[in-house]
Amino acid sequence: MRRSPGRPPAIAVLAALGLFGAACATNPVTGDRELKLISQAREIRTGERHYDEARRSQGGDFRADAALGEYLSEVGHRVAAVSGRPDLPYEFTVINSSEPNAWALPGGKIGVTRGLLLQLETEDELAAVLSHQIAHASARHGIKVLERNAAKRMAVTGALIATAFVGVPAIPLVALLDPDADSTERLVERRRSVGEEIEADLYGMKYMQAAGYDPRAAVEMRARLLQREGEQRERIREGLFAAHPPYLERLSAARLNAHLLAPDEAGAGSPASDRYAAAMAWLRKAQAAYEACDAGRAAYERGEHDLALAEATRAAEIAPAEPRFHVFLGDMLVQAEHFEEALASYDVALRQDPVDAEAYLRRGLARRALFDFSGARDDFEWSQRLDPSRSASRELRDLGPPAAHGDPEPTAGSSFLSFGPGLPTRMPLASPPPVRLEMDSFD
Repeated sequence: MRRSPGRPPAIAVLAALGLFGAACATNPVTGDRELKLISQAREIRTGERHYDEARRSQGGDFRADAALGEYLSEVGHRVAAVSGRPDLPYEFTVINSSEPNAWALPGGKIGVTRGLLLQLETEDELAAVLSHQIAHASARHGIKVLERNAAKRMAVTGALIATAFVGVPAIPLVALLDPDADSTERLVERRRSVGEEIEADLYGMKYMQAAGYDPRAAVEMRARLLQREGEQRERIREGLFAAHPPYLERLSAARLNAHLLAPDEAGAGSPASDRYAAAMAWLRKAQAAYEACDAGRAAYERGEHDLALAEATRAAEIAPAEPRFHVFLGDMLVQAEHFEEALASYDVALRQDPVDAEAYLRRGLARRALFDFSGARDDFEWSQRLDPSRSASRELRDLGPPAAHGDPEPTAGSSFLSFGPGLPTRMPLASPPPVRLEMDSFD
């Protein structure tokens, strides 16, 4: 039977209406009816899929003080247990970045930077940060970005089908779609709406109180951060408040909610603040080292390589338990062509953090400069195995296939004498092959 050319196919319209009708659900936190196109199982898988990349891209895991990470996780799970969705597989990680920030991925994967932890003063304030992120995850704020894009995709698909019958071009409709909606960067750095922030503030304070913390700490902490001056204030505005805008409307609502939740002046029976001070002791002591590292990176960007090396050395001396300082020191030693010393620094870093793909890549570059091609290949392969990258792939490609037993390794234009298995002996005729340092990966 021939269709009427002036009418969209009824089956497509009915199918679209059926899908949207079946997609209505109750928000587990607010109780509101809303669109739900993604199941909880897929929501959790989404967070898990992006969690490793999110941590790496935001600064990597903070490993120098394992006790601080355990403390963060303890407080986070205490709040999550009384949240709107206690069944989510929550994880809490200290991110090794000086920028004050916190974020939540779908499914309850939450990161807090050491830069933000240094801005806090009590466990109540830490609970305020974590409960806010838990509320974002519980209320499905992150996954809604993907659901909205899925809804647009359904609408565009339906429109394309319908317009195919009437001959109307539908290509402009594709512009409605967000091709980056499912990217890690979008999920982590998306600027949240004021409505989402107010909602996360309210339910976060409710979770705080249910967990035994003082909800007024959330307002006091935010007000204090807004009053920071100079470089600290700029970092807070560009980091934490860039994704979590501190509008007056939000602050006013938070103050009212805190007063309604905890009207008494005696507080809400929160834990002693000295617990937070004890947990932060190592990090506060090592803060001068992180400042030296940041200053060294800035000096390198300005072309002041000697100063950068001095600051990197100072950072590693102040806090030798932090592997990233040894990686940065190794990078600056490579820049100065002190390859043997650089190799020793990378060795220290990898003993402390044996799964650092970037450190393997850097050590491989130092080994290549020392004509240890076999060792360089091993390091590049480990780097690629831990975190596949174009840099490691390119270095492996440049080295070529492994040499057969007894054959000389690639010489990169230099002359060698080979004495069987082991490292080739370098002749004094050649200079080391150039080392490419991609400084963007320092961050």
